[in-house]
Amino acid sequence: MDTLKTSGDYLPPRYLSALGADPQGKYAYIIGGYGSLSGDQMLDPRNYYDLFRFDVQKRSFKKIYSLKPQTYPFTFANSLVISAQPDTWYGLLFANDSYNSSLQLNPGFPGRFDFPDGREFDPL
Repeated sequence: MDTLKTSGDYLPPRYLSALGADPQGKYAYIIGGYGSLSGDQMLDPRNYYDLFRFDVQKRSFKKIYSLKPQTYPFTFANSLVISAQPDTWYGLLFANDSYNSSLQLNPGFPGRFDFPDGREFDPL
């Protein structure tokens, strides 16, 4: 098994997160997820509402932002679409604490990770 040595901020182990690359392929963005700081997903799992940027050339992570705690827990579908429009992304969100949930398409801004109109995730 190959191991990629990285530097920068620590990215805690997680799943149910989204990944997207900028149009130039210079950065990859990882947003949200569900997991445990220990790596054992059965012990103290939690929702992550943070955005990390991975610099492909430098192999380094940088934590860009964290959302404020939400009323309803949610996670992201696998793909994060990074728009060619500066600082805009789109992600599909869903409630990970319910078997009967809906997807919501939400735009966001890497420089300002809060939802554009200040609303929270609302499981329909």
